[in-house]
This record gives sequence, structure tokens and C-alpha cells, in this order.
Amino acid sequence: MIEEIGEKKGRIIKGKTQLHYFTFGNGPKTMLAFHGFGLNKESFLATEAKLGSEYTIYSFDLFFHGQSNWGNKEQPITKTEICELINELLQFYKIDRFSVMSYSLGGKIGLTIIEKYHNRVDKLIFIASDGLVLSSWYKFATGYKATRGLLKYFIFKPNVYFTTTGFLNKFKLVPDSTIRFAQMNMATQTLRRKVYLTWVVYRNLKIDADKLCLWANQSNIHVEMYFGQKDSIINMNKILKASETLHNRMVKVYNCSHSKVLNEYAKDHSKLSSSKYDC
Repeated sequence: MIEEIGEKKGRIIKGKTQLHYFTFGNGPKTMLAFHGFGLNKESFLATEAKLGSEYTIYSFDLFFHGQSNWGNKEQPITKTEICELINELLQFYKIDRFSVMSYSLGGKIGLTIIEKYHNRVDKLIFIASDGLVLSSWYKFATGYKATRGLLKYFIFKPNVYFTTTGFLNKFKLVPDSTIRFAQMNMATQTLRRKVYLTWVVYRNLKIDADKLCLWANQSNIHVEMYFGQKDSIINMNKILKASETLHNRMVKVYNCSHSKVLNEYAKDHSKLSSSKYDC
């Protein structure tokens, strides 16, 4: 069920689950946008000057962010559940074709939607996004009941967590990006809860990169990828390798860290004209 809240906001309701969204731009095309960890649906407003005349953008609060609510505690969300929620919006607003924009964590949702609706997607704007390549550490830490129990214990005992992951990092069993992410996002109990629930609830959103590239090629989806040269969270090289079979891939690299890539994209009005990437 869709419930509109004012002129530019609404929510998709299914049982105890609510997915809130915000619209901006007045273009004739439709864009669905999914933000990164720790942000909210207003995060993409910076792109309005760049995209707003071409697109009407539906920007969503991810679960455990903003106003959205995942009604099933620690139970993982499935691809089917995500697509059912999005389909409510597509039907309500009579949207046939659309594009997808994702940043960081939002890539897991955006790619899931493309996997389901690739024959209706025109473009993917992939901004330093997660989902195409999952780290082996993440898969191990969230993939088993026992390791999830340990993960929960460690996250809610920050001193133990930082000591343990720091030790494992010395042997390259935990990547540097995980250490940096934790340092930025685990300062309070509320943030630690958000980290834990985001990691475990999104754990089953796994994308087969080869199949996704095949479907994107078959549907002639235009893929734009943007990265930060100083990004310690998203592994650009692994993503580029996983997506190298895309026929219509444009890539650009900004001289910035992960947290700055979205802003760099928003203020960059140059046109991508090559499938090569610029350093």
C-alpha cells in the first residue's frame, strides 16, 4: 500500500514494514535512488541541479535509516520482498521505464532491482556502490548463525571488537576498509545497533555479477560508474574487473575519499564519453 504524506513524501507499507521516499526534480523520466550508510533520502538533493530537469527522482530511506522501518527484527530481507515494495510504487505511479542511482550501501538495493526489472531499466548510475563484489570477510561474518552471534557480541562490546579486528587485520583476515568503517560508525550504542542490523538484515542481497552484466547487455542498460581514488571502503579495481563484460560502461574516478564521491558527482557537469576510466 502507498500512502502519500504531503506533496513530495510518501511511504510504502507492508505489514510492520515501511519504506519512506521523497521526490524531487520535475523531469519526464523516472529515477529511483538509494543512499549510503548513515545517510537518508534527502542525501541525493545535491544532484537536483544536475538531474532534476531530466528526471523525477524517488529517493528512499534505507531500512535502519531515516523514517523507514524493517518490521522483521534481525530476519534478513529477501530480494523478493524488496521488489514487492518497489513494485507497489511502480504500479501506484504507473511507472513503466526507469533508471536507478545508488551510492555505497544503496548499491545492494539498486542492483537487486535491476536484477528483477532489467528489461525496464534505461540507466544505472553507480556511485562508489556496494553489492557487486562482497568481501569474503563480510560473507563469513554474516553467513552463519555462530559467526553472526560472535559479530553481535563484538559489535556491542566495542573495546573487544576493535582489539580483535585490529589483531586479525595484522594477518589480513579483516580488511583495512572494515577497520576504517568501524572507526567512523561505531562511536555510540545507537550507531553500533545500526551497523549490526544493516550488516545482518542485508546479508542475503547477493548479486551474480556475470548474470547482471549479461542482463544489462541484453537490455542495453547504460551504466555509469563513479569512484574515489582515495576510497578505502569500496574496492574499485574488483568492481571494474567484475563488470568488465558490460558493453555500455562509462567510468570516472574523482580524486577524493569514499564520503566525498557523491558530492563530487553532483557538482560534476561534464559528460562521460569513454568506456575507459580517468585517474
